[in-house]
Amino acid sequence: MSEFTTKALVILAWGRVQRVGFRRFAERLAFSSKISGYIENRRDGSVRIFAQGEAQRLDDFVEAIRNAPHPIVVVELETKNARVSPRIKHFQIKVGSMAMEMLEGFGSMATQFEGYGE
Repeated sequence: MSEFTTKALVILAWGRVQRVGFRRFAERLAFSSKISGYIENRRDGSVRIFAQGEAQRLDDFVEAIRNAPHPIVVVELETKNARVSPRIKHFQIKVGSMAMEMLEGFGSMATQFEGYGE
């Protein structure tokens, strides 16, 4: 990545963004968009993303995050410019404690079965 064509953002997302597969969605999207950085759940129920890449790809990434598929519901999205970090070469999910990650997985799985059998 060249510093001249690369930009970085800190993205904060609020809404139904935890326990619904949002981090996995963002990880797959980042991979296909050639975006590097990381995503992490925050204690207040929001999600923080550090993302960097070619400017147009990053803008497209933010728009896709804003319009994430069901069961994810992004109610508010805040972006702030950040400093590019050349040492970050890939996108990763920053994980929490084992208990929190298990709750995340069970919650994500449960949303896949919403309305099942109705």
